[in-house]
Amino acid sequence: MIGKNRLFLIISILLMLLSGCNNGKASAERGEKKGDKVYFQINETQLTNNEKNMLEKVKQRIKLANQITKESDTIIREAQSTDDLEGALDIMAISKDEVNKLLLEFQSDSQMNNGDLLDLQKKAKKSLEKYTEGIKLQEEGINDGDGMKNQKGFVLSEEAKKEIEDLSSLFKD
Repeated sequence: MIGKNRLFLIISILLMLLSGCNNGKASAERGEKKGDKVYFQINETQLTNNEKNMLEKVKQRIKLANQITKESDTIIREAQSTDDLEGALDIMAISKDEVNKLLLEFQSDSQMNNGDLLDLQKKAKKSLEKYTEGIKLQEEGINDGDGMKNQKGFVLSEEAKKEIEDLSSLFKD
């Protein structure tokens, strides 16, 4: 049973990565807060070519993070429903590793000069860090038998998934 879930996860992640992210144009507002969402406005006509390329990278990473968290969540829920705790822990670890790879890519693009673009990148990084911390706490809670730690991690990762989804929804295809 565990082998099937791992195979399914690996195939899902590979398909997700191979399919790539669509490159849409950004149309978002910044400075305005609606509910819990913060909107960003990045006027692409005023960006240099280098900044436009960086914006595309940020958009792709945000969309990929959204895909990873959604697909991992679905697979984790399936594993939990079949009482496959080991499989769920494996999927959590893989999901955390994939998001950490995206964080490393964000750090390699730290030479941004555009304030709005930098703010968007910081918000995305903060949400990804929150997600990995939540997953880490869940893993520790499960391994240690600490229900409070597990619940705290779950809440943290759910908040982060919502933030990532909100950021991803800023970019219309």
